[in-house]
Amino acid sequence: MKRGERDMTNMNIRKEEKETKKNKRGMRRTKASKKHYRGLRGKGYAYMRRIKRTKNERGVKNNIEK
Repeated sequence: MKRGERDMTNMNIRKEEKETKKNKRGMRRTKASKKHYRGLRGKGYAYMRRIKRTKNERGVKNNIEK
């Protein structure tokens, strides 16, 4: 290898590994839902967890309590 020349052998190996990596967890949520939750900022974490559940799940839970 001459001076000033870059060793590309390791670079290519790294590139191949990157393709098999999973997406980052935070990226999974869609843009629309992200925007929706942006509007609820400052409401508190517990509130967020409650609202995230679907209406169906919330209804089922209420029925059991009654």
